[in-house]
Amino acid sequence: MVWTEFKDAGKVAFSQGDFPQALSSYQTALEELKSEERRDGSDKSDDKQKILSNVVACRLKIGGEGMVTQAIEEAKQCIALNNQWPKAHIRLASAYIALGGRSNDACQSLQRAISLDRTNKVAREMLIKEMRGRDSNERNNGSSRNSSDGGNASSSHAPEEESSHENRPEQQSSSHNSNRNGND
Repeated sequence: MVWTEFKDAGKVAFSQGDFPQALSSYQTALEELKSEERRDGSDKSDDKQKILSNVVACRLKIGGEGMVTQAIEEAKQCIALNNQWPKAHIRLASAYIALGGRSNDACQSLQRAISLDRTNKVAREMLIKEMRGRDSNERNNGSSRNSSDGGNASSSHAPEEESSHENRPEQQSSSHNSNRNGND
């Protein structure tokens, strides 16, 4: 199988809610893509970034501290491939929120996403929600917010919901290859 078939299998598994299978498929797609790059000397950074973004989305759906910690590292790798892609910063923020206790890091990632795309409604809504939650907890508790409950993490939304574009697996089409603003 070629990497695109594994990516497509990941997309199907994700849409069916089988996040462990989706994760496995996306990871295999990423490895196959890297092998293809080595064989033909091509640079497939755009494709790698999208698959990594999908891996992060799967890890956030599966949940648990280990998965979320790995999601943070993979989101950082995604950003390293292209730090101008707002969705990568949104994924990182989602992982920070899911981990809990990283509200400032999440807000910084969301602010970066907004600075790259001022019209990014998802990033704006997440930032407002995170700041309101943090401010509310500070007023109620007199201390910083610990979001270990994951309640503010947008990763809990179904991928079909209009407000959760940051959790939808990346599509592979010519329009997505040219549209790097993350609002697909």
